[in-house]
Amino acid sequence: MEARSRLRAKEPDMRFFDNLTPWNKRLLWLARARAEEVGYRFAWQNNGHVLVRKDEGDKVIRIQDECDLEKMV
Repeated sequence: MEARSRLRAKEPDMRFFDNLTPWNKRLLWLARARAEEVGYRFAWQNNGHVLVRKDEGDKVIRIQDECDLEKMV
């Protein structure tokens, strides 16, 4: 029982990006790199869109192209 609870407690470190185009995969990768650079805590994808947020409760920024990465200040 103890082993089972330890397995359930650990979150899987897997991510699936099968709904992203090659362009959006690259954009997500760039957004995550930029987010780390400027101190954003969140960068994710949802329904094929790349989204970032600086902190909990802050406004979500949708990244549509590389120029939008400059909005992350």
